[in-house]
Amino acid sequence: MRSVRFSALLVVSFLPIFVFGQMDSNSPAQPRNANAVTTDALNANASALPQPARDVPQHVSTPLAETNPQEHANLDVGGVNLPSSANDPTRSGDPRFTISVSSLAAPEKARNAFNKGEEEARKGKLQAAFAYFKEAITTYPRFALAWLELGRLQAKQSSFRDAQESFREAVKNDSNLTSGYLGFAEVAAQQQNWQAVAEMTDALVQRFPESSALYWFLNSAAYYNLGKMKEAESGVTNALRLDPHHQLPQVEYLYGLILGDKRDYKAAAEHISNYLRLAPSSPDSLEARQVLAAYQQRAEMADDEQN
Repeated sequence: MRSVRFSALLVVSFLPIFVFGQMDSNSPAQPRNANAVTTDALNANASALPQPARDVPQHVSTPLAETNPQEHANLDVGGVNLPSSANDPTRSGDPRFTISVSSLAAPEKARNAFNKGEEEARKGKLQAAFAYFKEAITTYPRFALAWLELGRLQAKQSSFRDAQESFREAVKNDSNLTSGYLGFAEVAAQQQNWQAVAEMTDALVQRFPESSALYWFLNSAAYYNLGKMKEAESGVTNALRLDPHHQLPQVEYLYGLILGDKRDYKAAAEHISNYLRLAPSSPDSLEARQVLAAYQQRAEMADDEQN
């Protein structure tokens, strides 16, 4: 059975701000080989980071006869425009949305370098901005916001390993800086490092369990790609609970795939139907309809066997 790629558009519109955005300087079921959540939603213009080489094309049209709902679908992460406030209530009017206590303690020299870095970044002078953020960190190594901005620049330049380390330093020095967790998770997902995504989002949902459906969805997607269905189901049910107005419709699709993996085809079909109703024009709607048809067929077969 060949792999059928499923494209779940994951990352809401505010994530490019978390990972790559500028900050206000006035404030301091398908195949079981689960190998495929990638983030296509981000680059310097909030569109797309370079994707790693893949064996499966971005969109695969597969005849229904070739789909197998008992197997595990590949999960792809992309971007969709959704209101940010509904998905991350911790965010305020400041794009950083979190007061970084460690950053507030930065000495004047470090703050000046940081502000100059922001200014250069706004002008598109990334090398100069990079140098200023490095200066800010050298002056004050606990400057969480400088680590965050450095990670964003590194991610823009596809220096993913360095970006992960910078985001890790950001949350190490300020455990409340949720944009640091999200930045790390995005870059790790771009590299298909699902264990790293799971570990970082574990920390995020443990620290902010009631804050955002997105946090739980990222966590569930990571475990789904690791083939750990119990953890994936726990995450997706929490995401669904925190998104009563379905502003992150991808939750329904992921839940459908998880239920399909459990061979609960009727419930799986219901959730994928919900996804198509909520996002009928999504780029992955064709694949979703194929998966839905397969689940409906399996559900009918199961009913016939019982009768």
